[in-house]
Amino acid sequence: MMEIDLRGPDGNAQALIVYARKIGRNIGLNKDEVEDVIREMTKGSYADLISVFEQNFGEYVIMFRPALESGC
Repeated sequence: MMEIDLRGPDGNAQALIVYARKIGRNIGLNKDEVEDVIREMTKGSYADLISVFEQNFGEYVIMFRPALESGC
């Protein structure tokens, strides 16, 4: 199980795309399947990217998120 801390450099969009390619290959996806996932990841916002990443690779990765600040 891989761990990714979204609070640091591993949490930026480019790093997550690199992880998607690496994990995709490791779990047996072909190049076109991986690129389809990446296209879906990059269609929307950063939150969408995280959501698509988790949908496709969540069983292989633990993602640590920044704590939400309170007191608006």
